[in-house]
Amino acid sequence: MPDNQNAIVGNFNKAVSHFNGGNYLEAEKLCRTNLQISPNHLASINLLGVIAQTVNRNDVAVDMFKKAIAIEPGIASLHNNLGVAYKEQNMFEVADECFNQAITLQPDYVDAHTNIANLMLLQGKLEKAVESCNRAIAIDVNCAAAYFNLANVDNSQGDKNAAIVNYKRAIAINPDYVDALYNLGALLMQEKQLLEAVQYLEKVVAIRPDFVDGYLTLGASQFNMGRLDDAAKSYKQITLLQPDNVDAHFSLGTIYNWQIKLKDAAECYKKAISLRAYDMAAYSSLFLCSQYMFPQTQENLFAMHKEFAKTLPNIAEINNKRFTNDINSNRKLRIGLVSPDLGLHPVGYFVTGFLKHHNKDELEISCYADHKNDELTQKLKSYSDNWVTTDGMAGDDLAQRITADKIDILIDLAGHTINNRLATFAKKPAPIQISWIGYVSTTGLPTIDYFIADKHSVSKNDERFYIEEILRLPDSWVCYTPPDNIPEIDRDKSHNRHTVLGCFANPAKINAGISKVWAEILRNHSNTKLLLMYDKLDDAASVERITSYFSENGVDKERIIIKGKRSHWEFLNMYNSVDIALDTMPYSGGLTTIEALLMGVPVVTARGETFAGRHGVSMLTTVGLKELVADNLDEYVKLVGELITDTQRLQKLKGVVRERLLQSALCDNIKFSQDLSNQLRFVWKKWCKNK
Repeated sequence: MPDNQNAIVGNFNKAVSHFNGGNYLEAEKLCRTNLQISPNHLASINLLGVIAQTVNRNDVAVDMFKKAIAIEPGIASLHNNLGVAYKEQNMFEVADECFNQAITLQPDYVDAHTNIANLMLLQGKLEKAVESCNRAIAIDVNCAAAYFNLANVDNSQGDKNAAIVNYKRAIAINPDYVDALYNLGALLMQEKQLLEAVQYLEKVVAIRPDFVDGYLTLGASQFNMGRLDDAAKSYKQITLLQPDNVDAHFSLGTIYNWQIKLKDAAECYKKAISLRAYDMAAYSSLFLCSQYMFPQTQENLFAMHKEFAKTLPNIAEINNKRFTNDINSNRKLRIGLVSPDLGLHPVGYFVTGFLKHHNKDELEISCYADHKNDELTQKLKSYSDNWVTTDGMAGDDLAQRITADKIDILIDLAGHTINNRLATFAKKPAPIQISWIGYVSTTGLPTIDYFIADKHSVSKNDERFYIEEILRLPDSWVCYTPPDNIPEIDRDKSHNRHTVLGCFANPAKINAGISKVWAEILRNHSNTKLLLMYDKLDDAASVERITSYFSENGVDKERIIIKGKRSHWEFLNMYNSVDIALDTMPYSGGLTTIEALLMGVPVVTARGETFAGRHGVSMLTTVGLKELVADNLDEYVKLVGELITDTQRLQKLKGVVRERLLQSALCDNIKFSQDLSNQLRFVWKKWCKNK
């Protein structure tokens, strides 16, 4: 029937054309029309199998390829296609038989050899994967898929350099090989070869503009390069392709956070939370971001954290779990400190004294810490009784380790800050859990029992804004250990023509609100300049954002001096160029306040509404410099102005603040360690009494 034969050929050619154009439905219709005319039309049956494979209907694909093989068992490609369909269903043994049958029928069938290599890779049979790749290359030296699989083997074995070479060989043969381009770009990102990684990943999304993983990895590479605007564009593209992609919304929020677009960041985090219940990372980022928003209230922060608490699963059951810890209230206590920041970080400086001076007859302290390798980490290791590196340890695994270690009191030093372990604390691995140092608000986690503060940071009236019970230390909630190498105070760096105001805080704390206050001071006193310094101020966008605040408030940009990254010693020494340090609001300075005092520079602060806004109040009061604490921002402006104009008073202060700091309770590590130990013993006795 020649007319029918012509119709079949015409339909099949159209079907192939539709398939290549991505119109799988039309291609399928034409093939099925052919089968109505000729039920055993092999090419149409095979194409139906390929279409089914393409749209992940692998069970249908298997049926089609089996039907084709029953008609013509001697065609190698049909067995190969059947093997691929079985592989996609994780039926590896049957898939292997199909690929080997294809090779039996056609020993030089390169695709079958590379498919076996891929199959062996999936099963972790790396030597067999390499053997199949080498067979494919022996048949066809330009087999890009074989080099791609070799690169995957190299990568899985940790030979990153060999993997890069083989990915590049595959790409040289096939410049549009998307999988090779993507894997190479992702590997280069891991190896911090970011410029080259971005080049490959940009090509990936140019070839496949709907490839979500390509945009995710590209965005991460751009972010790590500091190309924040480009990274934002990549993540926004994902939200267009997949509006419910949580990672894209979260990552976009992180970028906005870095750019100090705090409201935009908060909206992204809220979107991520709406898409994925109990997203600890998104909640933590939202809470931390909100601490920096100007203005901020205790009521708002507490409401957010309470809402978070409602999402936590099985909390009542977890809080009622039984522990086998010895309830002797006077025995040596096992204390656990959990932190990603036990090194050159404010947390590291604030915990040093407690670790160094703890009574080893009273307390055995175990630190559960992410890997750091700086000089302060080494000291902290030597001061602790046990040290457990937690990199890569899942939250459940860490919880099990802590319980197995029989920790009595577990102290979180991170709260909702970056790389926190609140997911572990949600498991309640220890009888008593406490929040301290890292996060200056309630955690919202009902499994955390206590929050360490002082009378300046959390008043009796403020206790209603904490899920945890407040434990107050008699002086300050932290204690400071100065570094070994402190620059000398250089009194010769006088400023005959102008007074230099300074703030060396994280730029996230420098917002439109506090900048307006500083601008008022600068306008009131024409002989002043403002020096800002921090690592992130090497970023041009951050500099532009901050200087624009002052331009909008009538202050010439020339009066704003901005400096970026310095070594810690250089950072401290730069205070010799500062006359008065200005605190930030609503998130005041902690370590920066202390370091300014250490370098002989008086710090002016205002009493904030939240704990975050009261660091300076606590520290200056503890040091005996309550005169530098303003009750509100109007008084803050007035107080700074008085110091600028009263040069004699200013010079007197500059002559005493270092000594005041070093002689105060804020640096009395022995007393602090004993005070904290007393509180830990108190809560332990209370727990034992209730057992």
